[in-house]
This record gives sequence, structure tokens and C-alpha cells, in this order.
Amino acid sequence: MYVVGGGDRTCLQYNPATDTWTRLSQPRGTHYNAPAVVWRGCILVSGGGGPNPESSAIEQYDPLTDTWSDWRSGLDMKLECHDMLNVDLCDV
Repeated sequence: MYVVGGGDRTCLQYNPATDTWTRLSQPRGTHYNAPAVVWRGCILVSGGGGPNPESSAIEQYDPLTDTWSDWRSGLDMKLECHDMLNVDLCDV
């Protein structure tokens, strides 16, 4: 389980097998009221608001390298308090 966001740009990982939390590298931006989703083995966080203006940024976290990167294209508009959903489509 991962916890991402907030004013201090937190990124934490919880391991239930050992009941431990690990602090990971911080996102580049603050993400208040921003959704996160797992996509292709990475975490995506989009938008956010709070004390900062709403954001249109999308950041990607790679757990294999413990690094954050910005997506070249962001959201079409600045958003906060929105949802994201990952739908895997495959041939049956």
C-alpha cells in the first residue's frame, strides 16, 4: 500500500507482512485532494489543490528506481477532488 500527497509531499509504502512503513522519495509537487492510480507498475498522481492553486500536472512514481517524473502532457484543465480509474482491456 502507498500513501502519496499532502503539503509535505509524502510518499510512504506499507508492508503488511512486516507491519512496517518506508519513506520513499517525495513527489515533485504537492497533491492535495488528488487521486492516485497504479498504471503499468507505476503510481500516477494527477492534479490537486489545497493551499496551492489547482494543478493540471501528472506525476509518475517508479517503485523500481524510487524516482518521480513529470508526464509531458498534463490534464486538459486544473483539477482537484477528482477521480482516476485504471481499466485494463485485453483480448478474451
